[in-house]
Order: sequence, then structure tokens, then C-alpha cells
Amino acid sequence: MKNKNGYHASAARVDQDLIDFPNGMVYSESTFCHKGMPVLTEKLLLHLLMILAPILGYGFYQDHLRASRSPYLYGVLLGISSLVCMAFPFYYLGFYWDLRNIPMVIAFLYAGQGPGFITMGAILLMRTVIGGDQLLFGYVNCLLSGGFLYLMSRSFLGLSSRKRVNIVVLISLWPMLVSLLMLVIHLSIQPVKESLALLPLSNIVMFGFIYIVAAWIGAKLNETMLEHRQMKEKIRRAEKLNTLSDLAASIVHEVRNPLTVVKGFMQLSQRRAEDAPNYVPLILEELNRAESILNDFLSFARPELKKLESLDLSRMLDHTAVLLTPLGLKAGVMVTADIEEGIVLTTDKSLLQQAIVNLMKNAVEATASGGQVSLQLKREGGEARIHIADTGAGMNEAQLKRLGTPYYSTKDRGTGLGTSIALRTIETLGGSLSYESKVHVGTRVTIRFPLAAKTPNPPLPE
Repeated sequence: MKNKNGYHASAARVDQDLIDFPNGMVYSESTFCHKGMPVLTEKLLLHLLMILAPILGYGFYQDHLRASRSPYLYGVLLGISSLVCMAFPFYYLGFYWDLRNIPMVIAFLYAGQGPGFITMGAILLMRTVIGGDQLLFGYVNCLLSGGFLYLMSRSFLGLSSRKRVNIVVLISLWPMLVSLLMLVIHLSIQPVKESLALLPLSNIVMFGFIYIVAAWIGAKLNETMLEHRQMKEKIRRAEKLNTLSDLAASIVHEVRNPLTVVKGFMQLSQRRAEDAPNYVPLILEELNRAESILNDFLSFARPELKKLESLDLSRMLDHTAVLLTPLGLKAGVMVTADIEEGIVLTTDKSLLQQAIVNLMKNAVEATASGGQVSLQLKREGGEARIHIADTGAGMNEAQLKRLGTPYYSTKDRGTGLGTSIALRTIETLGGSLSYESKVHVGTRVTIRFPLAAKTPNPPLPE
């Protein structure tokens, strides 16, 4: 038969006193005397899984699929959890059980007010579908719970972890307190013998215990997720501070050298005024070097897209090879080019050419006299692929792993930013860069750009 609460029940009447409880269920001494603990355990574990699944699923999503939080997604998942709990209640000892309110508590307190209202709306919707004589009571109970949780959510996350867990456990007592109040009201209207009065009371206490355990597990899982997220944020901030510290130290070190030279020439000019004109070109050269160093740091910190245009990549790389030929001749290195014609990209010509020149210079400087540096461009699999190969000393696996890390360089001089700037520039322009190297054989750089229209990525905000 279907009880007044909208659920289906099969509570048999016996020839003894009965309690017709306000929720529409019928209780008797015989109702409570069958052995169903294995059934209760199975159903309880199923309901716990209904609650824990969205919490664990959201934690996995946040850690492995994206960095930023999605509280509304969490609210939707918890709302679905409440719906499933209400759709599949379990019947034990004359009582219907479900844990619908726990996801709403978690949503309001840990995800925020918006996700909390999503979960509350799901509960109200499902309660409307179920119907029954207690529909109005269900609405009032849910709205009062939601209002209280809304007020609590404003300051909840500012409390300590221990206090938050305790609050969740205390709030989980709400359904038990409501049921106890209903029992007291009913018994005051319809007195029964004491033995029967204790039967629904024991069920309500057990119901409250289940709620407390489930709420505690849910709260501890959310605390673990919150602690993990805070730890990741602390690590990210520490890494950022370390990077800023290294950057500041590197700027001071690199700029101080040319400024020291300028200071020395200025002091000589004061002592030997007649030689001052001879020092001017040297002073300007050192100042230009300081400016170049500062520009490198600025390019690393924030590569800036200035002008996107249709670029004949083939022509630009031909020109770049010609530009680097004198540098190669000076070092005794042959610069060769194998360029496929007619490859066009939409990109920032200035940034791309600067990155290619830096990588070519690195290749020339890494190659001993008599060696060779080759520049190649060709279409492969819908991509424009640029290969820069040298016959230099090459790099081992440990050096390859560190390549592209700020301030790391295999050369004796330099800021260690050249490769980092090139890598960040290529990524900003929508491409990718990879290295292959073998000790005593050489290094090969591969740059890939999709030939299909693709908007370059804007620089990330600092």
C-alpha cells in the first residue's frame, strides 16, 4: 500500500496496540521484531555512496581536469545526490530512511550560497513529485533548513577546520530533532502504552546516528579537499615569490655589470678630460647592453602581441637565415636553409622573428668552428614545422629537462632567459616548441604551428 507520505509501504497490522505516526507510517511491536540488519547495512552503504560519489568526483575533477573551482557544478552534483537519495529510500523497522539533507548542508557550507540553493531546489522539486499529505510540512522543513544554512554559510569558511566539522555534525541532528518533536506532539494527542512509544523513539535515535556518521564523513572529505586546495595555493604563491626573488637578483646582477663599467669610464673622464670623447662610445655600448638586458626581462615577464598579420613564413625564414650567416661565418659555422615555399601564417611577425633569431643564435653559439646549423621549413600533417638543427656538443637528459627554465643556461655568459623567452613567445603565438638532443652529436629544435586559422593566445595575467 502507499502511505500518506507518498512512498509505498507494506506494514502489516497485528492484534495489538498500534501507533499511527504523523508521517503516515504504522508502527507496532511486531513491526520492529524482524531481523533486517544485513539489509540496513547494505542500504546504508548505498546511501553513503550516493553522498560521497559527488564529493569524490568533484575533488577528482578539480585536481586533474582543471585548476579553477566550479562551485555551481559542485552544487549540481550534490543536488543530483539528494534526488537519488529521495528516489531510493530504504525501509527498515517500519521506517523510511534517506539522507537527502546532507548534500544540501555540504553545498551551502562548503560550495557557497548559489550551489546551496541549487541543491535545495532539487529537494523541493523531488518532494513535489513525491507528493503526499505531508507535502506542506516537507516544504516548510526544507525552507527553514535552507534559510538557516544560508545564514551560516556567510562566516562558515572563516572558522577553523575542527569547528567547521563540529558545526556540520550538529546541523545534521536537525532531522532527528524534527522527528522527535513530531513524536512528542503525536503522543500528546494520541497516548499509547509505553512499550510502543519507545519503538519509534529508538528508530529516530538510530536515524540521527546514521545522519551524524554520514555528515561527519562528508565534512571530513570536504575538509581534506579544502586543505589540499589551500596547500596548492600556498605552494603556488611560494613558487611565485621564489621566481620574483630570483628575477630581482638576476636583474641586479646583470644590470650592475654594465653600470659598473659606465661608472668607471665616467670617473676616468673626470680625471682625464681630454680622453673623455674616447670613452663616450664605450659608455653608450654598455648602456645599450643594460637596456637590452632589461628588455629581455620584460619580454620574459609579459610577451605582448603587437600586430597580427598575414605573414609569408617562407620568406621571413629565408631572410632570417641570411641575417644569421655573418654571425656563423665569424664563428666558423656554416648556416644553411631548406625552406618550402608558400607557407603563410597569421601571427605577430616581430615576436616570431625575434624568437627564431634567438634560437638560431643559440644554435650558432653552441656549435664549434667547422660545424653546421640548418634551418628547415616544411608542411607536415596540417602543420608548419620549423626545424633548427646544429652539430654542437649536444645535451644530456638532465640538461634537456631544465631547458627553458628561467635563469638556466648552458653558456658561461647570459641571463639564461633566451630560451625561456622563445618558448613563451611561441606558445603565446599559438605554437609549440620541443627539443631533441644527443651528446657529441647535436641538438634539434622543432617549432609547430597549425596551418588552420587559430587565434594566438593572449599573454597570461601576472
